[in-house]
Parts: sequence; structure tokens; C-alpha cells
Amino acid sequence: MVEMKKVHGIEYGHTSLTVSVPESAIVFDGIPKEQVARELPDPAEAVRKALENPLGMDRIADLVHKGSKVAVGFHTHQGHGAVSAPVVLEELHKAGVEDEDIFWMPGLGCYPKMGRRDILGAGHDDPWAAHAGHDGAAPMLAPEIVDRFWPQGTVYPRGIRNPDCSDPEQLKFLGYSRLGDYVEYNKAYVESDLMIFLGGCFAPLGTYGGYGGSSGVTVGLGSAKAMGSTHTYSVINDPRSTQCSPRDNLYRDHKHAIQDKIEEATGKQIFNVDGFGNINSKWTIFRAGHYREIQEPMWRAVDKERIVNLPSQVDVVVAGCGPMTTYDWASNPLAVLASQVASHPLKDYVGKPFLRKGGVFIIAATCGGAISEARQTDAEVIRLFNREGQDAANLVDYEDEYYNRPDAIFKYRHGRCFHPTHPFWLIYNAQWALDNYTVICAGAQSPEAARSVGMVPAKDLDSAWAKATEVLGEREPLALVMPNRTRRGGVVFKAA
Repeated sequence: MVEMKKVHGIEYGHTSLTVSVPESAIVFDGIPKEQVARELPDPAEAVRKALENPLGMDRIADLVHKGSKVAVGFHTHQGHGAVSAPVVLEELHKAGVEDEDIFWMPGLGCYPKMGRRDILGAGHDDPWAAHAGHDGAAPMLAPEIVDRFWPQGTVYPRGIRNPDCSDPEQLKFLGYSRLGDYVEYNKAYVESDLMIFLGGCFAPLGTYGGYGGSSGVTVGLGSAKAMGSTHTYSVINDPRSTQCSPRDNLYRDHKHAIQDKIEEATGKQIFNVDGFGNINSKWTIFRAGHYREIQEPMWRAVDKERIVNLPSQVDVVVAGCGPMTTYDWASNPLAVLASQVASHPLKDYVGKPFLRKGGVFIIAATCGGAISEARQTDAEVIRLFNREGQDAANLVDYEDEYYNRPDAIFKYRHGRCFHPTHPFWLIYNAQWALDNYTVICAGAQSPEAARSVGMVPAKDLDSAWAKATEVLGEREPLALVMPNRTRRGGVVFKAA
């Protein structure tokens, strides 16, 4: 008889569930308090010191002067613009740069355009805006910066403006990187006298370079085609891209190659300002300068706080999903699979996968099948995925149509929608999980929706556990259970 125990707090929409697992199960409910990085007493002062001592570059004051045109890009997820932007503006003013020669640009990539309230963190009624604005949390830029620059809106050079990844008039082709990436970036940004990017080093980000931070411009300010060259099936599904070590990650290699090409083509270095926020969203370290010089100090900070040791690989992972994923409400099956399974936490490991090949991932998610209007082409691409035998590699031939669909491009440019190619990249990201594991969606309100993206539906967590033991042929598989996962922040697992 297998001894069982109950674990509470498995997220499920706006509520939580309880799962019964063997006594041997590892229950992970957050990193130890002593491992949490210490909060900076004065983050703004730490930014100021970083700007005074940039690594691998001259100080801002030595790079610009009165009349210089300056472009400041900023990260929209876990970015530090609320803290750093006023300090950066101080430095620009000291160098003689005037407001009319500065513009600010969110690194949106293929995400929907943002309004003033989104940047201020106020949120809206639609799911993307609520997520982008952190549902009332800290703004992406300091309110005084938004108030000072927003009235000019999209007027260049001054103001806050959204990049457009599909407008040829706003883009400049710079050539190909040493890895063959198509390097086409926001024209106003790359033609400025000084390019600054306010990034955020954070974990986990296994699929997209193993930790965020530095060279964020390579995703946030490129054309859809440029982003497509790095988000392609072959890059995302390469074994080196499906793990979280930034020091040996193929996707990050592409980011480096692209940033190097931007600097080579423009003859100017990009001035990065990176910060790392701890598990409690408190800033702990800032560095400024060239991306190659500032990355390692940031990575060491993430390693120290976020890497969690496991005694061995596990057979089953049990985790939950709240009402929202990174991309949409949890009713969207593709959003659940791509962000709550394939990216986080399945690829959040260093060394070897913490879930052994052939294992089972149980995700508790509402998965009712509804897709928000912002994700305008998800349903179409899911249908293509099924038409092609649920093999993402076969979707590559359809990309060109979605890069050039006039109706969908219009909605992206003017209707607060994701770019039409975005779901391709989510499915590419998820294919590795489907190829190596059985993914069971516990509590799926629409079994058909779960099946449409390759997940196995289950009525509840107990049913999901029974399916898992059947798949594995074991009565007592070793499980890792992660209650309150999305509420406590991301970690990186290292299995012995």
C-alpha cells in the first residue's frame, strides 16, 4: 500500500486545489529565506553609481552632448524603468541633451501596442493590458517621465512611442548576423546618436536565452521577420535552447550575434542598464555598460538566489495555473501549454532536465477554450497545428502568409492585438515538451481544447495522477509538487 499525503495550494484559476501524492513526493513551496538576495536600500542611488562606473563603455556624459539624439528602450516585463529612467534622464540633462532630443520606446517585440495607462501599470479590462500593466503594480516608466513625455505621443524625436514590427518605414535592415539572423531593427532607435536600453535580468527564461537582461533590444525592437529568425523552430527546439544556463544557450548566442551586428552596422555601442529583482520583486543589483561586460555579474546574482538543488530527476511534476498566463487568460490552451508548461517551469533547469525524459507533467488549468481578441490568430494556428498532425515543424511553411496578412497586420498595428505570427512561436516552444513528456491538463473545462494542443485532459487532479501512474507503469513515481507556483516567482532547478 502506497502511503499518500495531501498537498494544498495547487493554483487553479481564481481558486486552489488539493492533490494526493505519495509520501516520497518533493514539495517545493519557495526558496529558503536565507537564499533571497538582499534588497538595495536605495535603488536609485545604485543606478546612479552604475552609470558613474559603466563596464566596457564610457560614461553617458562622454557619449553625448547638446544636440545629440538619444533613444531609450525599456523592458516591459520586470523592467526597472520606474527606478532607472529618472536617473538616466538626469545624466542626459547633465550632458546637455534636451528633452526634445530624447524619445522612449517599450521593447514590445510582437506584443500589442501600449497606451499611457499600460505604461503606468494601471491595467485595462482586456487580458493583455492587465498583464502588461502588472494589474496595478509598479509602472514600466516612472510616472514623472510619462507625464513629461507622453503629451508628444508618437511625435519623433521627442516622446514615448510604440515600435512597429511590421511597418517598413519604421524599420532598417542592417544585414545578417554571423549566425545568419535577419537583422532589421527600429530605424529611429538605431539611427540615434546614443542607444540606451533599460533591461532586467531575471529568472527563469530558459527558452529565450536562460535569464533575461542585457541585449533585450534584440527581441524588443526588431521587425517581426527579425524576431522570427531567432524564434524559429530549429533554434527554439535545439537542446542548447531548452535549458536555463545563459552561458551555454543557443538562443542567447543568437541574441549576442544580433547585438554585435547592430553595433557593427551602426558604428555605435548600445548602452545597457540592467537590474536584478529578487523573488520578492525588490531590486538587488544594477550594472551599466556594454552587454558583454555586465552579464556575468548579473548572472551570478541570479544563480545565487534562484538555483534550487534537487536530489534527483523526478518522474512527475504537479503544478497549477492561476487565472492568467504570460500570454492570455488560462482558458486559452496554447497559452497554458506554452507558458505554464513548456517555458515555466519545464525548461527552467541547469545541467539535466529535472523531469526525466518520458515523464509526466500535470498542469491544473481551467482551459475552457476561450481565446481573447488580442490573440487574434491563435485559433487559426491551432487548427493548422492539428491539420499537420500536431507536428510544429510542419508549420514553418505557413509563416510567410502570417507575416503578410493585411487584416491581421492592421489589427496588430491599430487594434491592440499580438502580431499574427506570435502563436507559431508558442507552438514551436511547446513542441519540445510534447515530444519528450506526457502533459496532462487537470480540470480542463474543455477536453477538446486541451487535446487541440497535444495535452491529455483529466477531470481533476486525482484523475490526472491516476493517468500519470498508468503512463509510467509505476504505483509510486517520484513527484515534484509545486504549490503556489506563480505567486512565489520562478526558480531554476538543478537535479543531481
